Amino acid sequence: MVRNYEKTSDKLASDPSIPTGELGAYATGQAYDQRTHDIRQSRARGERETGGVKIVEVEASKRSATSQQVVACIDLTGLTVTDKNGKEIDLPYDRVERIYTVEKSDGETQDGKWRVTAEKVKQTC
Repeated sequence: MVRNYEKTSDKLASDPSIPTGELGAYATGQAYDQRTHDIRQSRARGERETGGVKIVEVEASKRSATSQQVVACIDLTGLTVTDKNGKEIDLPYDRVERIYTVEKSDGETQDGKWRVTAEKVKQTC
């Protein structure tokens, strides 16, 4: 789920013609709201991404029947971000640790799929 979330985010950041709603297949709640907001803001500034992030380490912990915490080390060295003039924007880190909350949507009106519901950047890894 986390890999698809990051892969789809990369796709959305590299191609402004793709609707940000595609991220809804892998995220909801705070994670969806924040990531789509960030992508829309980047698009409004005319920024473009090429390449993408790579998950180099991932560990799932604190699992229950409907919730799981996933800690991942994300390598940003394959990612290039350019501004509206095509000038490369320096990224502050080569790697960051992200902590994701992944939850199963259970209930009568929900589809029972796992999605990222929250994420935070903890530190470099």
